[in-house]
Amino acid sequence: MHPAAINGGLPQSLFVAPLAYSSTDHDGATGAYIGIINNGVLTQQGPVLVTDTTAAGAITTYSGTEVQAPASGIPAP
Repeated sequence: MHPAAINGGLPQSLFVAPLAYSSTDHDGATGAYIGIINNGVLTQQGPVLVTDTTAAGAITTYSGTEVQAPASGIPAP
């Protein structure tokens, strides 16, 4: 993706946690969850945990909702 598009702001993508980005830092996803794959099925274990971009950033539970993929599977720009 072109840096000008990232710096100008992006819609949140299909991640379980928000994306972090700025004109000087293109970090990506701010969190995740632990999951277990059993017979090809991913089962979430516990909440989505997020942090900030600092080395000493606190880890907290994310209270937002996951962005859902459109029915077509193709995100709009």
